[in-house]
Amino acid sequence: MRVTSLISFVALALWTAIGTVAHAQHGGLGGQRHAEEVVEEALGDEAFDIIPGGVWLFGGYYRYTMIPDPFQEIFFDQAPFIDNHAGGFVITRRFGDGFSIVFGGGYLDYRADGYFRLRNDPWDDTEYVFSDLGLVHATASFLWAGDLTDWLAIEYGVGFDFGYVIGNIERTEAVYVGNRWYPCRGPQDPVVHLQNDPPNTPMIEPRRQYCEPPSTPGVRSDPAGERGAHYQARVERMSQRGQLPDVFLFPLIPHVAIRIAPVPEFTIKLEAGYSLLHAWAGASIHAGFEVAPTKVPRPVRVVERTVEIETRPPPKGRISGVVVEKGPGTPVSGATVKFTGSEFSPLVTDGAGAFTSYEFEPGQVAMELSHPDYEPGTCLAAVPDEGGVVSQRCELAAKPRMGNVDGRVVDVQGAPV
Repeated sequence: MRVTSLISFVALALWTAIGTVAHAQHGGLGGQRHAEEVVEEALGDEAFDIIPGGVWLFGGYYRYTMIPDPFQEIFFDQAPFIDNHAGGFVITRRFGDGFSIVFGGGYLDYRADGYFRLRNDPWDDTEYVFSDLGLVHATASFLWAGDLTDWLAIEYGVGFDFGYVIGNIERTEAVYVGNRWYPCRGPQDPVVHLQNDPPNTPMIEPRRQYCEPPSTPGVRSDPAGERGAHYQARVERMSQRGQLPDVFLFPLIPHVAIRIAPVPEFTIKLEAGYSLLHAWAGASIHAGFEVAPTKVPRPVRVVERTVEIETRPPPKGRISGVVVEKGPGTPVSGATVKFTGSEFSPLVTDGAGAFTSYEFEPGQVAMELSHPDYEPGTCLAAVPDEGGVVSQRCELAAKPRMGNVDGRVVDVQGAPV
């Protein structure tokens, strides 16, 4: 049985499993705690976003590659079956929500040899082609996953291979002798006419022959990039104005895998994929370490604006005072009250010795007192922080009082003496 049947079977099995996943519960990491459970434990602090954890895995892969016959039939009437091998390393970052990024590098063998004839070309244009090409490439895939069990999951997604081509391709005219093809040894060597074509081949131009000479006299071979007779003609690279690309980019659509993960840190995969030029099936093995969820501060948007703030003046207070004589405490009317260190006009006490001051801010208020009949004095009052009316008693000391005595002297009978 051809390997084509094996690859078709693997691809069919993978796509059937993907259909099953559509009806299964979606989780993420086969063989590890679901990210939702971890996130629920970390919630509560709304200032942070939670990045689900996952695993980092490091491993290697093997791929069996082949070019399907239907693809070759698009370009060739005759071509050999081409299959090769590829291998390399991969690094996987698998997140807790089931999404994986896989990247790595390796070598893809593209060796082949056999007989090729382009579509609708005559039989005598069949050529023997020898290729020792290889592709040193980087590979990357983006895969989503669905859990079938705690340790088994299906991965599906897309990817690409990008690499540099090494090696060469040579073209040589081919001759059909004895029911099989052979490469020509050189121009007209051997000389075999169309009558020796395979059975049922239309007899056209009977004088043409295999191993025909080059179109340019005196040369062994026409250029490999042109139609004509080719003998060990090497295909030049595009960097040398030839037809062989220096680099290749192969999209992988799809890339599917069955993931077996008995523990989160160890994984085995059975994989398959298809690119523009080949299909492949293979396996990979991975080992690594688990990553805990990460708390990331949410960005804070700072908005600046001008705000007018209404400010109230601090409360003020008044002094409700009375000036009395020191000692007897009799009110002193007409006393002058001057407020030290202020620009307010002096006040004069009323008949009851009372006065009411101007408004003052909280703090100490010093007053100077004066009256013609009293010694100068001072008085200190305190206006509280909350303002209001403060009662204050101030005292003045009286000056010594002096006067005249008018009288007359009389005897006991009251007669002037």
